[in-house]
Amino acid sequence: MIQAYFTLTYQEMTDEQFDGLKSSLKPYLIEFQKLSQVGNRELYIGIMRDESKLYDSTDEEGNTTYGLLSVMNQRNPEIIGVWNLDGSELGTEIKITPAVYNDDGELLEPQIEEIIGSPVYPFKKSVYQSLIPPRIQTDEEGNEISRNEFYDINSFGGFKQKRGF
Repeated sequence: MIQAYFTLTYQEMTDEQFDGLKSSLKPYLIEFQKLSQVGNRELYIGIMRDESKLYDSTDEEGNTTYGLLSVMNQRNPEIIGVWNLDGSELGTEIKITPAVYNDDGELLEPQIEEIIGSPVYPFKKSVYQSLIPPRIQTDEEGNEISRNEFYDINSFGGFKQKRGF
């Protein structure tokens, strides 16, 4: 499975039309949620079974099955980033070299995580940030006590923390 952030051009819809959109996307997305809207761009998060659901494919008899990007073409989709279940970006993998301890349990060499490969859809942090409002925490009197300008708004479906956050 993969998890993706993507934007679409805003289109006003009734509840019935939105339900129709959700139904039309079921062959592509296991789950999806609208996270925010700024101006005419909407930010969504979605879970897919695999990357192939993004693209058009043609079978041996010449029949074309349209992928999510073609189906949503009229709404100008833009992929912001795509991650695997383990939190690595699609196209990369995480190689973990375990920590080394001596017989007394003392750490000799720490665990090392290495990212191998290149992301298919490198995370577009500036686009993401432009669509997600800051998280502001206030005290009882309404005074700001903390502000988080950049955060992973939603990890769901068993996905681990995304790399890059």
